[in-house]
Amino acid sequence: MKSPQVWLVSLYAGLMFVPTTGFGQLWGVPYFVERFDIEKDAAGFMVSMIFFGWAIGGPLYGWVF
Repeated sequence: MKSPQVWLVSLYAGLMFVPTTGFGQLWGVPYFVERFDIEKDAAGFMVSMIFFGWAIGGPLYGWVF
């Protein structure tokens, strides 16, 4: 907790997490349905890919870099 780098990384992670979950969980499906005129099932699948990308991309990015 004394390291400034820990605070910087925590702030960055929080600023990335909150907007993505807010969009994905609250407004993602209605946005895709209205904007792209697709069915709710397809919009739900698209929004779930956001979180699937987190699950796969986070560890993969850490492993690569």
